[in-house]
Amino acid sequence: MTTELSGAVRSVYRRLFPTDIRRLMEDSSWGFASTIVSLGLQLAETVILARFLGADVFGMFVLITAYPEVVLQLMDSRVREAMTRYLMVFLVREQKAQAVALVKLLWMLDAATGLSAFLLVWLTATLAVRWWNLDAATQPLIVIYALGLFLGSLDTASGSVLRVFDRFDLAFRLGSAGSLARFALVAAAVLWGESLNAVVWARTLAELIVTTLQGAACYFLLKQHLWAYRHSPLSALRGRIREIAGFAFHTNLAATTKAVASKLDVLILGLFWSPGVVGVYKIASRFAGLLLLVSDPISPAILPNFSRRFAASGSGGLVQLAVHVARVVGPLAALSGVVYAVVAPRILSLTVGESFQPAEEPLRKKLAGMTRLAAFFWVRPFILSVGKARVLMGISVVAATLQLVLLLLLVPKLGPTGGATALSTGHVAFIGLELLYLHREGLLQAGKRQPVSDAPARIP
Repeated sequence: MTTELSGAVRSVYRRLFPTDIRRLMEDSSWGFASTIVSLGLQLAETVILARFLGADVFGMFVLITAYPEVVLQLMDSRVREAMTRYLMVFLVREQKAQAVALVKLLWMLDAATGLSAFLLVWLTATLAVRWWNLDAATQPLIVIYALGLFLGSLDTASGSVLRVFDRFDLAFRLGSAGSLARFALVAAAVLWGESLNAVVWARTLAELIVTTLQGAACYFLLKQHLWAYRHSPLSALRGRIREIAGFAFHTNLAATTKAVASKLDVLILGLFWSPGVVGVYKIASRFAGLLLLVSDPISPAILPNFSRRFAASGSGGLVQLAVHVARVVGPLAALSGVVYAVVAPRILSLTVGESFQPAEEPLRKKLAGMTRLAAFFWVRPFILSVGKARVLMGISVVAATLQLVLLLLLVPKLGPTGGATALSTGHVAFIGLELLYLHREGLLQAGKRQPVSDAPARIP
């Protein structure tokens, strides 16, 4: 009887969680641990800064860091997704010379765009100080922080390489070590440095540490698997350059419009409101981001898994994986969003104190959009995996434009609440357009398959 019951349980488990789902869950377990550590330390860092600096100085710090971040987001080549998709394809097909050439090409592109962003911030820092009515002493701090972002941009593809080689455990350990180093440096800067200057230098040094750790690990991993092909020229990608460039261009533009629109909220708020108000808004954003604990652990694992399946057998197998993920994450995200909205005021009071209680309303507004992002996070990697990057670009442009227009209309009158409303509306529009496209094209029909060939795929 016991044996029969055990067999029945195993049978049900295998039906509910087939091999690919179990593999995704295993890969995501490292992502869950990494997300817990990363978001936990980021939240602790924010709480320390808010507590010790106060709303006004904390808001000034937010503006000092926001400008370089927007410039980098605008110019970032965003090679992570292209690295994940095409490196996986080349490795599955044993095209190792092309794999090495791809790594060289995308890393050079990343370094060039990172350097360009730093130089642009350096040249325009004086204007930034003037636009946001900051003290002249903050100008060198903006440049120093931009230097840290440039150092951080040098290893942006390392995580993609680690995940393609199924080294989720190593990615977790390195990410956790980097997060711990950053938190320790910032905490030391606040407690002993007691100045914005010390905090900014701490963040810059932390970026250097993270880049060194992840870059070294990625180098040794590539050396282990692809060292014999290290002299492969970029010409090895002949015949695929146009395809890769098209994919990278469309994913870059899509992510840029979305990221810049989401980063511009702080800068737009700073044009009309005091640094103290900006600080309150940043607290709302940081705490709202905790809801992504529902989906962020799976995000690093799902694109490599989708890409592996597509490279091996076409798009038919993606549907089953997407449906299973949606059934698990969707209800969990909805429930978490409702519960979090109820307990948010108490959490704010216990952590950052009563001076940041005005963050309660924008926090709840942001949760409305974050809940949908968490529930449908799998849609974007699905669209990328089947090669529809151009469509994703169009959707991003439409949603980001709507979001930006609402920011300009609502922020001057409503402040943080207006900014939160605009961002949530943009998130809802983005997810809605993605789902509408999948429905109209029938891409979620299990029977619809796309053949895989070695010929360059046409970018729609």
